[in-house]
Amino acid sequence: MHAFLRNLNSDRLLSALDDQGIPVRAEAFVMVSDCHVVVWDLVKAGYGIAMLPEVLWETTPGIEKVLPSLVSLKFPVWLVTRRELRASRRIRVVFDYLARALAGDGYAH
Repeated sequence: MHAFLRNLNSDRLLSALDDQGIPVRAEAFVMVSDCHVVVWDLVKAGYGIAMLPEVLWETTPGIEKVLPSLVSLKFPVWLVTRRELRASRRIRVVFDYLARALAGDGYAH
């Protein structure tokens, strides 16, 4: 049995795992944090497993995908800024780059 780590919103995670034939009860989560960075640090320290973006485990030595047959979850990402900031050339260049990268199937490298 694995020790699971999670963010505060576990209902969506439990539902997504159940949909893929992996029934996990809330009691299986041994640590909870509302900070993704904390969950990632706990994974790297070996405290348990968590659902995280693929780019993290793909680029971190010693971290591997625990359930390779598990289908990656898709979720919406919102890219927002204040109207005033979009008028700044520097901010606009970064904003446009991020928008193009997020619209693709992968991450910008």
